[in-house]
Amino acid sequence: MPASLLAERRGRVALTGQTQQTAQTPNRRPARPAAADPALRPRRLHGIHANPMQFRGGMNELVRQAARMQRKIDLVKQGLKDREMVAMSASDKVAVTVTCEGKIRKIAIDPEFLAAEGIEMALDAAVAAANSALEAADKHVEAEIAKVTGGVQIPGMHT
Repeated sequence: MPASLLAERRGRVALTGQTQQTAQTPNRRPARPAAADPALRPRRLHGIHANPMQFRGGMNELVRQAARMQRKIDLVKQGLKDREMVAMSASDKVAVTVTCEGKIRKIAIDPEFLAAEGIEMALDAAVAAANSALEAADKHVEAEIAKVTGGVQIPGMHT
């Protein structure tokens, strides 16, 4: 037997009697079979969907739309500035009138209530009515602004 054949035979036979391959195969991943079902294949997106961060008109158009929306919000606030909201407390004995801008215009306390309950109770009722009126005014302003923005809360937009 030729020497090369003996060396090859020795390389194949291990101590356990099993055969081994002498040629080393490089470390490769096994080939991935193509998906048979078209629904499982990755789709290529075209147009506006190709890059979700890219939109029609670009960044300039987005800034222009945001500025337009901010102007509309400012107009709504300007229109609501002098609008008044009234809240009552203590069985309608105390009435507080506030503007949608957040300023108190008038506090009316029934003199009979003041004489019967005292100043401390009348002041507590006035504070409760003022808080209620300011909360109602804030909700009204938010509702009007939501009509302009479509209910979307936009970070950075002062409302």
